[in-house]
Amino acid sequence: MPPFSVCTITLNEERNLPRALASVRGVVDEIVVVDCGSKDRTREIAREHGAEVFERAWTSYEEQWNFAASCATNQWVFVLAADEELGPELRASLLKWKQQEPEFSVYEMARRAWYLGAWIKHCGWYPDYQRRLYRRDSARFAESVAAAADAGPLCARVGVQDRDVGRRPRVGPNLTVDHVPRPARGRDDRPARRRLPRS
Repeated sequence: MPPFSVCTITLNEERNLPRALASVRGVVDEIVVVDCGSKDRTREIAREHGAEVFERAWTSYEEQWNFAASCATNQWVFVLAADEELGPELRASLLKWKQQEPEFSVYEMARRAWYLGAWIKHCGWYPDYQRRLYRRDSARFAESVAAAADAGPLCARVGVQDRDVGRRPRVGPNLTVDHVPRPARGRDDRPARRRLPRS
């Protein structure tokens, strides 16, 4: 039963942060927030939700995320942007995942976008698979797309993650897998992908 920490980075996120942190309550074992100079109530709201709050001047996405992971006390880290939240399916999948020994070092989930009052499930916006749950000693964020692509196959997929966005998500850093054992190969010699069973 591996405990895990949720990490988020913030700048003036008082509007989004309460929803994001409320969605992880009862699922994660620790909340880490790295703030880069908010002028609103972001840090106060984070502390109200039981988060450990750290301040760090902005450098880059990958450096902020890696710093946040380094502040976590658990080996397993879940990365959640301040404008995202865990949907019911992903919450259930994560709780089920915690009841067993992890088979892989990195897990990904499908991100779903809310735009103009509706979930977008087409045009390449869904499923938008994101690597979000990982062991700190097996992965890190890197700027280079090539570095992430060369890191090896993904390990497993779990649940659905909801994202409330008013525009197309920006291209962010990539989670680079360092020491992931290669899973069994599937048809056409492609890596076999595994999903946690839905409840």
